[in-house]
Amino acid sequence: EQKNDSSGTCFLTTACVEFAGLPDNCRELTTLRLFRDSYVAHLPEGASLIAEYYSTAPRIVQAIQNHADRETILSNMLTEIRAVATDIETGFSTSAVARYRTMFERLKLLSK
Repeated sequence: EQKNDSSGTCFLTTACVEFAGLPDNCRELTTLRLFRDSYVAHLPEGASLIAEYYSTAPRIVQAIQNHADRETILSNMLTEIRAVATDIETGFSTSAVARYRTMFERLKLLSK
């Protein structure tokens, strides 16, 4: 089950933080949601990035949940998401987008 807030669901991050036992208002989710809404949404390609994420992420989460290496995948994702959050917090927005996109592209392969 995915948690929702007023600004939408972060499927991948939610899966990771739930795996780690973190609350829905944890640093990672709060930081990434705000970044999505205040930065990514305003990029020239932002709307298409967000649309692709929402159309693909639920399948990725399902594939992860069914994967034999689920715990390893989620642990590695959480490490990467924390690095993205740190990039955001320290003003490295371009790096944060690139890092998240790389992770997303890699995870898309699990859902094929």
